[in-house]
Amino acid sequence: MPACLLAAHLPTKTAACAPTSAKAGSFGHHTASQTGVAHGGIATSPTVRRGFADTRASVTRLNQLVVSALLAAGVPAVGLSPCGAWSTRGRAVASDGCASVAGLLAAGLVPVLHGDAVLDAELGCTILSGDLIISRLCERFRPPVVAFLVGAAPAACAKPQACPQRQFGRQSLAA
Repeated sequence: MPACLLAAHLPTKTAACAPTSAKAGSFGHHTASQTGVAHGGIATSPTVRRGFADTRASVTRLNQLVVSALLAAGVPAVGLSPCGAWSTRGRAVASDGCASVAGLLAAGLVPVLHGDAVLDAELGCTILSGDLIISRLCERFRPPVVAFLVGAAPAACAKPQACPQRQFGRQSLAA
């Protein structure tokens, strides 16, 4: 389901406490894969450095599209990029941005995160998946609903009627 229709499917009480993750692979995967960002080497490879920057530009562009659609639907969404607040060590989360998420949730806002290129203490850099981010957030906050936005081609996001194949799934989490 297009992001702009998401708000209609979240109970009003829940929308203010539901972290949302835009599945950014279709935006960032190609560049990250072509330049080896997931394997590290940012300190020694100009190709990896450029790939890291290009990957971040792509995934943050997608996140802004999702946030804009949610805002248009009346959801008080705020984009929150993991790079800078999250880091890894050997691809495992070493530090997280849960404090930033907690602050936004406490203010009644809906944080919208995405997979991202992040710094890694062993590799130099890697890709932190949106799935891993949401998993950490669920451990910390135990939200009743988490939204993953996946599906249609980026060009179709602005026209919900053009993406009938997009699906939205919802799963309750046990407290």
